[in-house]
Amino acid sequence: MNQLMGGMKHNKDIINVDLATEEEVEAFAEGQGDEPDLDPMRPYFGKVMLNTWNNALAEKFLEYLVETYELGDLAKKEATGIRSRFKARLLILKREWQSLIKEKPRDILAKKKARTNSRRDKVCVTFL
Repeated sequence: MNQLMGGMKHNKDIINVDLATEEEVEAFAEGQGDEPDLDPMRPYFGKVMLNTWNNALAEKFLEYLVETYELGDLAKKEATGIRSRFKARLLILKREWQSLIKEKPRDILAKKKARTNSRRDKVCVTFL
């Protein structure tokens, strides 16, 4: 799955993945846009996580696994398990992505610098 999203090695690499846009997902849901593709896999991390776009990706991923690893006919229970794990993995990646976009490293550094300067001002005032 990570390979299909640009060769991710760690969950934090999700920040570099080109995600599906809301417009693409809405167009697909209305039957007017292109369907999602696995090369590269572009999940949607919008407000509604379980949507037609990610469901279609789950089905394509299941087909990919069956073809690539010659799994033959999967039992309904096995296929359901793979879909569930796929969606759980997307949820983990979505949470990681949300935490990474909230505070980028330069924002954190700027906050630390501002905090340091504000304390320095207070300390200088007390010595005067």
